[in-house]
Amino acid sequence: MATSRDGSRSTATATDIRDLAPTTPVPASANRGTGTPTAPPQRDIHHRPRTADVDWPSLAHAYGPADDMPGLLAALRVPDAAVRRRARRRLAGSVFHQGDRYSATAPAIPPLIAAADDPEAPDRDRILRLVALLAVGYDDAHIPGGFDAVGLRAESARIAARDVGEARRAMAAWVADAPNDDIRANRAYLLDVRDFAAERDQAARALRCYDEALAGAPTYRRLLLDPDASVRTAAAYLLGWFPEDAAPTIPLLAARAVADPDGTAATTAAIAASLLGGGTAVAPWAVRILADTARADVGDPATRAAALVLTLALAATPRADETTRRAAAILSDLLTLPGAEDTPGPRSEVPRLPYLDGDWSALAAAVLDRSDS
Repeated sequence: MATSRDGSRSTATATDIRDLAPTTPVPASANRGTGTPTAPPQRDIHHRPRTADVDWPSLAHAYGPADDMPGLLAALRVPDAAVRRRARRRLAGSVFHQGDRYSATAPAIPPLIAAADDPEAPDRDRILRLVALLAVGYDDAHIPGGFDAVGLRAESARIAARDVGEARRAMAAWVADAPNDDIRANRAYLLDVRDFAAERDQAARALRCYDEALAGAPTYRRLLLDPDASVRTAAAYLLGWFPEDAAPTIPLLAARAVADPDGTAATTAAIAASLLGGGTAVAPWAVRILADTARADVGDPATRAAALVLTLALAATPRADETTRRAAAILSDLLTLPGAEDTPGPRSEVPRLPYLDGDWSALAAAVLDRSDS
């Protein structure tokens, strides 16, 4: 938890940021999407207000007025890596506290995208990952079904149209209809803590954050060719959450899966394409890798990557052939593999995918659960 809880305002200097403790995010409840594409909203990131044009003191985050946001955003570019790390944690903990979004969350996204697009800025991959967090939340809710943008828009519209008073009366009737006193007491508690107005605000803010991040898709596509492999990986990861922009993105991701010399970047691009519904575009690549590594040990990173991608590609329409069975067998073995952060070896031997914090076993379990359903 952050140490500042008394409502005092940060001056966003390096000293203030050094005193901040990291916040611990709380996973959002799972709500897997379908990845169904629709026409993308017409939004242009270049027409957004600059950071200096945002009236930050009039906005709020988890700890009060957001007048510290310009300093936090500026601190993402300072030479001191420790200061940058604390600024990212404070920023994420403020505008995305325990999964909630605030009036200051969406306005923070355009300057983050601009920083990621600046070759001189440090930690651009981490900034892109932060944009993804603000846009779609924790990725465990969207693996392996993809992000449900259609559902997000429908839910936001439904909640916006809901009459708060009528909703409370309907819930009160539900309380009154309880079959006994114990259940009635439990229902009454749920009614007491339910905040329909806050739910409406959260739904609207979630949609706005998604749209702000979606507007940066042309930037992320350009960053697929960045000289920095970590930036290419983060850009591919981010692109995989925008099914409304899938048509121009899938061919680029599929091409990077084949051509990127970095194994983690290539695998991330392939999985991102699959999450967008482009599994058929990368399945031949995965099948080829499986064939080329037929005698490789199950722990071989290329085999693991190909198995994951192939299973993602075929999860919606499983087919009983030897390649699919082999991929499923490799995935089953991955269930006992520790996360990449716990596995010894250099990055070239143990690729750390951005999905599920690099936990191969968790990713394999999610994919297998989808393919068995």
